[in-house]
Amino acid sequence: MSALTDPLKLARSPTSRGRRWDHLELLERIDASGSISAAANAMGMSYKAAWDGPVLVIVTTGSFGDNAIRLTDRYTLSGDGKTLTLLRHYEGRGGPQDQTLLLRREQQ
Repeated sequence: MSALTDPLKLARSPTSRGRRWDHLELLERIDASGSISAAANAMGMSYKAAWDGPVLVIVTTGSFGDNAIRLTDRYTLSGDGKTLTLLRHYEGRGGPQDQTLLLRREQQ
């Protein structure tokens, strides 16, 4: 098992992005550990996940220094399974913000 797939090594990895509440790090940790709970705990997060029809909704709360943060992530997979859409709502210092991230599967 490589450092990228071993959840224990990932937790200690010098390339880990740390407590930035980075969705890619969370996804890497979920993939490595096979558990949303273990991934969130390894990042010091609190989260709640639920399905809203075909949409996976993950609400994450935490803090970065004295900044309380709340993220609401909505993941949707396209009908053909080739595009994962993440709609993120951020609440914290600087006011609310929304962003959209599209991840497309490339032909191999």
